[in-house]
Amino acid sequence: MTPEAMEKVKSVFEATLYERYAGELVFDPVIVKRDVDFYGDDYVRVLLVVNGNTNLLDPEWNVGLITRVRNQLDSIGIQEFPSPYFIDSQEYQSYLRRGKVDSL
Repeated sequence: MTPEAMEKVKSVFEATLYERYAGELVFDPVIVKRDVDFYGDDYVRVLLVVNGNTNLLDPEWNVGLITRVRNQLDSIGIQEFPSPYFIDSQEYQSYLRRGKVDSL
């Protein structure tokens, strides 16, 4: 996956999350990484760092996040399956301090 494609994935996730959480939560940074699963298939890991009260996350809406972004990703030529995960900004900062961000 090219850097341009990863930027497109990031933009789709940012826009989709903004539609739902504008004024409530900020997701920054959004980090996109290409990865390979156990079976050798490419997929896209999407780290969503939550800035704000994580109690405001809507689990019912978040369960459908992949479904919401798949059509958009397909329409721009991104075939790899997205695997998003949320992390609190304080926990993310802890990983940064320990130099462990690549393990996320």
